[in-house]
Formats: sequence, C-alpha cells, structure tokens
Amino acid sequence: MAEIQQEYDLVRSCRQYVKGFKSKLSPKSEADYWKKAKRLDDWRPNPDSPPDLSQCPSANSYYPYRAAAVWTARTECQNALREREKLPVGSPERREVIRRLRRAHLTLQAYPVGDQNIARFKQQEAAARLGLKNAPTTCPQGRRHPRDSKAKVASKLLRTRPDWATRVWARLEAVRSPWRDQIAVMALTGCRPQEVFGVKIELNADGALVFLIQGAKTDDHKGQPWRRLTVKAARPEFTHLVDRIGSAGSLTLPVRTELKDPADALGTAVRRAGAQALGAETEFSAYVYRHTMAADLKADKLDWEDIALVLGHSVTETASLYGYWQGGTPGVRQVVAEAPRVVKVNHRHGKLAAPPSSEPPSEPLAAPSAEPSPPSPRPLPHPPARQMDAPSSPPRPSLADDAPKPY
Repeated sequence: MAEIQQEYDLVRSCRQYVKGFKSKLSPKSEADYWKKAKRLDDWRPNPDSPPDLSQCPSANSYYPYRAAAVWTARTECQNALREREKLPVGSPERREVIRRLRRAHLTLQAYPVGDQNIARFKQQEAAARLGLKNAPTTCPQGRRHPRDSKAKVASKLLRTRPDWATRVWARLEAVRSPWRDQIAVMALTGCRPQEVFGVKIELNADGALVFLIQGAKTDDHKGQPWRRLTVKAARPEFTHLVDRIGSAGSLTLPVRTELKDPADALGTAVRRAGAQALGAETEFSAYVYRHTMAADLKADKLDWEDIALVLGHSVTETASLYGYWQGGTPGVRQVVAEAPRVVKVNHRHGKLAAPPSSEPPSEPLAAPSAEPSPPSPRPLPHPPARQMDAPSSPPRPSLADDAPKPY
C-alpha cells in the first residue's frame, strides 16, 4: 500500500508540473535543448539525481542550461505520464516509467518553474538588507544582479545613452568590422540575427533601400515566411549600404556557411562592439536593434498590424512584447512593408491602439504562385500622419521574382 500511495503522490505532483505545459518549440530550440540535456546527464551525481548546474562553464550559461533542464524534465514527465496509463500495474515496464518520472520530478523540485521572477527576487533582496529571516542574499540563478530582459536593455539604452547607435557604429567603422553590412541591416529593418544572412537589398528609383528578408521562427501558420521592407532613414548605416550597393544596384549578404553558427558569431561581434563603445558594464546584444525598431514604430503610433508586419509576425500579441513606446524616437525612418500573410489582431489594444478605420478591410494577401503578382504593399505612415498612404514607388520587380515560396 505504501508503494501505491507513493506512486499516487508522485503522479499527482507531476501532473501539477506539466499542467498547461506546451512542449512544442522551434526545431532549432528543441535541438539545442536536447543537446544541452546530454551534457546535463554528465553533471548528475548519480543517474537518478537532478543535474548539478553549479558545473556550468559561466554565470551567463546558467540560464540556457537551466531552461534546458526544466524543459526536458517537463517533457519527460508528460511522456512518462502518458506511457504509465497504458502499462499494467507491477510490470517491469511500468516500474521503469515510474523511475523516469521520479528523476524528472527531482529535477523540477531542484529547479522550480517560475523561480526566475526578477521582481520577486528584488523584493527578497530588499528583505535581506532589512535583516529579515529566510531572505536570500544571492540570486537563485547564481548572479548577484539578475539580467534584464532585452526590451528593458533597449529601453535603458534609449533613456541613458540616446546616442548609443551612433557610438557603436563609429566603433565598427573604426575597426573596419567585417560584420558592418549585417549590423546595418539589423539597425534599419529590426530583423533577427538569424534572418540577416541571405538578405537581398536594392536601391530603388526614389533613393530608398528595399530589403527582401526570409523569415525565421515560422511554420505553416506562425510568422511571415518572407517580408519586403522599403526603408528611408538619415542614418550612417543607411549611407553605408547605399555606398556598398554602388553602381551594381543590388547587394546580397552572404550566408557564411563556413561558420558553425553565423548568428552566434554575429551576436558576439555586436556585444564586443557594444562593450568597446559603451563600456564593459553595459548590457548589449544584437536584439537591441530589433527592440529599438519596435519602440520607434510604437512611438510613431502605428497600428499594431503594421508593427507586426515589419517585425515579421503574423499576430499582434507577439509584436506587443517588443520594445517600449516610451523610449522610442518618432520619425527615425520611413518604412513600407509587405508580406504574404494577413496579420491577426489577437490581443487587447493599449495606448497605441489606432481608432477604427472607416475604410473597408483590405483583401487577404494571396500566396505567391509560380508567376506571382506582387501582393499589395501595406505602407506605414510617416508621423504625424495616421492614415495609410500608397507608396510613392512600387518595389522593384526583380525582388518580387526572387520572393521565397511560402512553407
């Protein structure tokens, strides 16, 4: 009876851990987590104990390894609970499933879901300073000062160092960084580091740059498979790309297949340039450009659908997580965006919500066929205008011919 009661308590606790858990990740993230899980197995004092994350190579690597440990433990719980229901009581197979369940449960007990809440830690830290009992004196993740989110990092830079982009670019120019083309594209379009490689750029008749970007983090329904942005901006990055294109009229950024992880190498170059230009104590990453782009668009008071389109999202809820409108700078750039999927409004509009339009809704964009007619671009207004104006010049047809097919 005692063994049955222990199994019952274990199953009930594991069900609480997997309640609401969705194990689906992007293929790249899932592969990365399973790769880390193999290394976590080497950090277990014995096969049935949780991994010892104090063996992480650095303080920053704690976060991805902890996330991998929690995700794989919850996935193991979910799979083991399903298998248990199909096995007879007392069978060797069922005992093996219970053993796997117990090991995953110990990992989730050692690294509880949700103990990374930074606000709660700050409250506990304040309690420790007041001498209250049972208050931690170090961050649960092993860092004395918890790392801010990427949106907060971008917002802090925009408030305290409004010239950060100019300083970083000046540093890149001074050392003649080989990553200037990629960083210039991120600064002007807000694309992800993974999306930079293979971007096609043209200079149109109006002197604007046209970027054709293949989307990352997409599937049959999520994200935009591709997007085309027409950008004008009085920034040194814009001038650099115009000079790079020169008389050729177009430029395609190399994919850099010689590198094991090109996006990671790009991120390292951006962090190094940020540390050299802004100081080693300044938190900086490649995603600062993406969050800054979102903050600027929100400061322009654009529709949520337009912001999601520029960022490559298919729903407005995801776009709402990027950047803070309070730290954005209106009028930094003019953007015209188009993509194959209609953006779905699936969150409550906040202060940025535009008033309902009196115009009838536009027709859904059709997927490109073998000989596509380009979808109608969705122009983004330049402030203070709020209505959508037609672009002064349509995108060059050569990029439309090269537009990637939807998944």
